[in-house]
Amino acid sequence: MNAPAAPSPIRFDEVIKVFDRPHRLGYRIIRSNLPIEHSGGLIQLEPAGAGTRALWTSMFRSTVPLLEAPTGALLALSLKRGFRRMLEDADLLAGELAS
Repeated sequence: MNAPAAPSPIRFDEVIKVFDRPHRLGYRIIRSNLPIEHSGGLIQLEPAGAGTRALWTSMFRSTVPLLEAPTGALLALSLKRGFRRMLEDADLLAGELAS
C-alpha cells in the first residue's frame, strides 16, 4: 500500500466563493507563503466512467518584481504537482474506505 504524500510546505488561506455540491467549488486565496496575487480558482468534478474527472483552473500572478514570468511558470508547475498529489491521495483513501 502506498502512503499519502508528505505535507507540503506551501500554505494557503482561502475564501470559498462558489459551492455547488458535488459539481464545483470556487475559491480565492487571500493569504499564502508564496509570492502570488490570486484572482480566483475553480474545481469542477464530472463523472468519467467508473471514476470522476477533476478540472482545476486557477488564476494568479507572481508578485516577484522583474521576475514575474519565470517565477509564475515555476509556481504554476509546483501548484499543478501539489494538486495532482492531493488527488492521488484522495484516490488512495477512497480505495481504502471501499475495501
